[in-house]
Amino acid sequence: AEYREKGYREIENPVEPDAFFAELASLAINRDGTFATVQGCEVTSGIIVEVGGNPDGTDRIIEDRVSRTVLEFEIVHEDGTWKVSDARELEGSERIAACE
Repeated sequence: AEYREKGYREIENPVEPDAFFAELASLAINRDGTFATVQGCEVTSGIIVEVGGNPDGTDRIIEDRVSRTVLEFEIVHEDGTWKVSDARELEGSERIAACE
């Protein structure tokens, strides 16, 4: 709603698109197989533009952003399904688009 009021919109960053990577090497399951921990990495990117904001009527770039977040999920096995029970951000970095 705030973007619409200002005449902004977000477009996908063609160079650094959004992505999520599960780090399966960090999977840890307890002995009875009902609880596990998984780490993942999320890349969030986008370009915020003001629609028609340039003098020639093209969109004006307001913000070009990209960030990486390393997350840890706790999941529980209930009723035959794995469900997320908790999630924590372990690390956040601006202007980094790689999960390495």
